[in-house]
Amino acid sequence: MTKAYGTARSFIAGWRIQQSVISALALREMQTRYGRDNIGFLWMVAEPLMLASVITSLHQLAPAGENGGSMAPFPFALIGYCVFIIFRNSFNRSEGALYAAGGLSYHVQITPFDIMASKSLVEMSGAVLAFLLLSGVGIMLGLMELPVRPLYLLAAFIAMALMTHGMCMVAAAVTYTNHVLGRFVHAFSYFMFPLSGAFFTVSFLPPWARPVIVWNPMVTIFETARYGMFINATPAYIYPEYIIGFIMLMWCWGLVVIRDVRKHIHVS
Repeated sequence: MTKAYGTARSFIAGWRIQQSVISALALREMQTRYGRDNIGFLWMVAEPLMLASVITSLHQLAPAGENGGSMAPFPFALIGYCVFIIFRNSFNRSEGALYAAGGLSYHVQITPFDIMASKSLVEMSGAVLAFLLLSGVGIMLGLMELPVRPLYLLAAFIAMALMTHGMCMVAAAVTYTNHVLGRFVHAFSYFMFPLSGAFFTVSFLPPWARPVIVWNPMVTIFETARYGMFINATPAYIYPEYIIGFIMLMWCWGLVVIRDVRKHIHVS
């Protein structure tokens, strides 16, 4: 009993230390990236806010297709872009992330996992805050309504963040030791943009394409997000077991390779 209590206390103490480290690294990431001039940290929200507002405005002005009339264009595009931007921004910045923060490895408490977690935290926070701000504007202007199943929408944001973090750990570790593969990081994120399901639903596709596209785990995440937002959305293409399994696979792979790459990081 005493041994188990001591182990629990040790775990809690370690968790608090890591939480503090990741929080401090996230603040450092924001200060390094956005600085203190002009609007400073607000650029964390302003950057995805401007991009998302342009995309959603274009979709709002565009005429609805024969399959798109059941879902309002503003929230449809807003959800698609704000969820996808978590992946795009995080994954694009994963290349060279460990090089840029290599000097931080001088501190024993800071690990490559902490460095990548802080970057993912900044990106998710910016995307979520941009979504909340634009949603508030859309509701006030009558362009959208409150989510009908908010827990599903929240689950989609969390699933995208967790999956992206696992993929970012893999990309950061692999590109640290192999610079050639770093050339494919940005190309992969652009390639995934039209295939992610950010701007289409599976039910819009022809029947022969649906069994193929659902193998993309991002599609399940976007289907979950739209099911949380729209009352007439279908849960037929939501596969929670598949996305959970894929997230676990990415995390296991990421934790292994990022642990192995630590011995190659040279403190400057």
